[in-house]
Amino acid sequence: MAKLLVSNDNNLCTHLYPPTYQIEVTDQSVTVTIGEFNSYLVPDANSTNVTYYEGVNDVPDDWAESKYFYDGSAWSLNNDWTEPAPVGVDVPLEGSTPPE
Repeated sequence: MAKLLVSNDNNLCTHLYPPTYQIEVTDQSVTVTIGEFNSYLVPDANSTNVTYYEGVNDVPDDWAESKYFYDGSAWSLNNDWTEPAPVGVDVPLEGSTPPE
């Protein structure tokens, strides 16, 4: 069973966590704790702009950040989602010419 953070603006599922992670959502921040000593803040996330779900067991097998919308009970594909470039691959900016 997964834990999710979903944007309140558009229902995009932006973060997916395993059940062993501890998630704390306050009006100031979202803190993710992994184990006893490792924790981090989720940038620009708090209880006013994300909804936290836990116990979700029907996560799509090909889930990726912002690839799916989640409304609290059902998933739907984000048709505007594109596969991110692989890490370490330079991608030219739109309208630019790559160096020769």
